[in-house]
Amino acid sequence: MGKTDIPFIYDDAGNFNNGLNFVKLSNECGYIKQSGTVAILLKYESADSFHNGFSGVELNGKWGYINTLGKVIVSITYDGIFIFFENGASIVFQNEVVLTFRNNSLF
Repeated sequence: MGKTDIPFIYDDAGNFNNGLNFVKLSNECGYIKQSGTVAILLKYESADSFHNGFSGVELNGKWGYINTLGKVIVSITYDGIFIFFENGASIVFQNEVVLTFRNNSLF
């Protein structure tokens, strides 16, 4: 039998990226390490997998980005987010793209 990386207590789980994995339990999302220990508390309504050190998270119906330490790097105040593309991402507010960043720089 193979080794289980994710304990069988979660309702949903993603893939490990940047050493962390998205997990969901009772409608709360967060991240665990490969050891199975919680790295970022399960407090988000929705969460994406990490890419290039960043992940999109939803809280109170709004979206933003956190880093692998759980620090908010783009405030969780936006209507939506786009998935990272070539080391970047875009933020949507009132149906318009208002913020785009690539390689940790805004443009």
